[in-house]
Amino acid sequence: MIVAGLALAFTVGFAAGLRTFTAPAVISFWRHMPLWAGVFTAGAVLEDVLDKLPRTPSRLGPLGLILRCVSAAACAVVLVGGVAAAALGIVGALAGAYTGSGYRSIVGRARLPDWPFALLEDAAALGLALFTAHAARLLGG
Repeated sequence: MIVAGLALAFTVGFAAGLRTFTAPAVISFWRHMPLWAGVFTAGAVLEDVLDKLPRTPSRLGPLGLILRCVSAAACAVVLVGGVAAAALGIVGALAGAYTGSGYRSIVGRARLPDWPFALLEDAAALGLALFTAHAARLLGG
């Protein structure tokens, strides 16, 4: 059970690394926190739109990484609890941010249109966040 919880902390962190506000939006809905769910959903929609623009700053900049790590740690603590979960959430966020950036760089170097691949990344972040919320519920969280 402990290992499963820590795996969920990493996974929700990975989702937050891909999209900063998607994981907290899903977790807020799951925990029945309507005010926060609304705030984070608005943030997620705005982030998803801005991500498709050509002049969007890199997620690997200091602000982008800090926000992703805070988002991931908070989600991991809500899902699992504890410092170890927060730390694994942060590790997951860094992995997600660098993986997502690398994925989008490959798309750019291949001269493929960016937006369909950005939508796939949105879907991956949402899917991972939904998976972690559902798995946490099954584990009794």
